[in-house]
Amino acid sequence: MTIYEQIFLALDIFLFAVIIRLIRVSASAEVTIKVNDGWVVPAFFAVIAVIIFFRFDGLFRIIEIPCVLLMGLLYFKVGYGLNKEGIIIAGRLIRYEDAGELTLDKEKNCLTYLRGMSPAALTFSADQYEKIETYLKSLDKLK
Repeated sequence: MTIYEQIFLALDIFLFAVIIRLIRVSASAEVTIKVNDGWVVPAFFAVIAVIIFFRFDGLFRIIEIPCVLLMGLLYFKVGYGLNKEGIIIAGRLIRYEDAGELTLDKEKNCLTYLRGMSPAALTFSADQYEKIETYLKSLDKLK
């Protein structure tokens, strides 16, 4: 195995650890929010697997393709939601203290918050509005 292939395998281990951490944070969501773009990152992993198939051969290809496809499948478990600590965006927790003032827009079906110094929004389906509003009001995070 070349040094590049060894580096890729080390990156695989790192990415597995990151994805497992994102899944663990996602699992802490008390209110799960469904988003429409949950297929983008797994599709990216599938494209990488195709590139590996045509670019590499031997033992590396035999190991790497299943690893990359497994990471893509695991990423489907990374979610969005709310818990007592904050907003979960793709497995990353944004604490309510850091999110600034939260606003819920019924017309646009989105929750707006601050990401750093910039406003950001988490969109959701219309049928989730009541559940999200009730949960945030129970935590006294909405006005």
